[in-house]
Amino acid sequence: MNETTRFVAAAMTAAAVSACSVELPEASVDPPAEESGRLAAEPASDDGSIAPVCSLAWRVEGGASEEASFAIVEGRVSTVSVERMRAGVPSEALEARLVAHSAFPGPDAWTLRPHVPLERRSIYTVVRLEGDEPEELVIGEPTRPYLARRWPPPEVASRVLVLCGDSMLDPLESSLALVPSGRGATARVGTQEGRARACVWVRVDDDARGDDAQHLPLGLELGEWIDLDPLPWRPDIGPDAAVEPVDCVGSEIAFGPGCAVVGDDRLEVRPPDAPMLWNVEGAGRSWQIASRGGEPFELRGLPPSQTLALQIETTDTLGDERSFEVVITTAPPSAHWSISEVYADAVGPEPAQEWIELYNAGPAEGSTAGLVLEDVGGATPLPPASIPAGGFALVVAIDFDPASPWDVAPHEGTPLLVVERVGKNGLTNSGEPLRLVDANGALLAAFPADPAPKPGVSVALEWLDDPASPFVRSDPPTPGAPPSGSPPSASPSP
Repeated sequence: MNETTRFVAAAMTAAAVSACSVELPEASVDPPAEESGRLAAEPASDDGSIAPVCSLAWRVEGGASEEASFAIVEGRVSTVSVERMRAGVPSEALEARLVAHSAFPGPDAWTLRPHVPLERRSIYTVVRLEGDEPEELVIGEPTRPYLARRWPPPEVASRVLVLCGDSMLDPLESSLALVPSGRGATARVGTQEGRARACVWVRVDDDARGDDAQHLPLGLELGEWIDLDPLPWRPDIGPDAAVEPVDCVGSEIAFGPGCAVVGDDRLEVRPPDAPMLWNVEGAGRSWQIASRGGEPFELRGLPPSQTLALQIETTDTLGDERSFEVVITTAPPSAHWSISEVYADAVGPEPAQEWIELYNAGPAEGSTAGLVLEDVGGATPLPPASIPAGGFALVVAIDFDPASPWDVAPHEGTPLLVVERVGKNGLTNSGEPLRLVDANGALLAAFPADPAPKPGVSVALEWLDDPASPFVRSDPPTPGAPPSGSPPSASPSP
């Protein structure tokens, strides 16, 4: 493959041989297209600009050519850059501005479908690589509600697609046509049992096989026009997508097709290997979790010491939807520990000013007595201290100065767990793994070997109460307080 072919393949991410329609058989049509030269776009905003979720049509004299290929570029493009694109040697900066899209021919025009909403109040340039003058688009403000893709992950094929927004939707069950094949599909608001009413389930009508990605129509009429996530969808799956229920062991209980261990304010679910979407309701809470590969997930926010009925609905890639009810009894409240922030590269004297922050994410007060912090240099028992639910503590060395003029002072009232040393000879700036274990050696929390960003900057959990939270830079550090710009807790519900 030469450079020109490689670039053309990247610019035109999909092609088909049939014409497309973006109208719904049972929904209102899009607003009139806004035309600019040979390029038309639908729908147009009220001010004449192009809507962020749009379909573009490039008219070609004499009909659409199968050899045509296009690039959609954020911003304006110089004549030199256009020539470089056509020669297959764009600059790295130009490649970074390319917008992934699908392209397919119709009777008299090529249809281009961007894979993401275009940035509001921005200019884009559409370039046909075989010739013609480039065309510019002006993107307006989004004026409609938007449903984002919730499931399946982009690389997973599924007969069902789930899109969710921020508000409850009117009941709907409607037919629609996929683009470009015209294959039929059905859209339904909520689960089969009428839950998760902020989401739409789209199910392909037939079991035909194929590898071509499909696009949804631009939107649905649900009391008002709602834009749909434009990322392509592969509705055709292989015969190996069947869900194999999990065999429960030890203290696990059956939890739909998976197994769960019940705690105090949470339960940990071990799902099947096959990708699944879980909707769970109970105790006045709701959760929506996408699982895959058997990776466990947690549901948090349950009331401790209570017997609860949880309603479970699952959707798999075969399109099968199942309902279950599970009755659980939660344990008495207890502490749950995390290593929430690490300050390994102090501005002041090192290693004296370094610290490790612990957070009690549980619903009850807990003691650090018996806890042990492990690093590459060995194990450090922690002194006893009572930490309330939602409270912090700092592990510091004996020569730590909380009033240091060079570093951020601990939040007022934060307990200091003074130890002889923090780390073997201080914390390694290049990163080292940390583990918090109990008196029996059971793992309570772990911190990855992330390098210190730079002096005066820490590494911290972005969301304190979310088990899937990433570790991010915190500048400035927040010793004894929630991360900057982040609430103290994060809910797993949508």
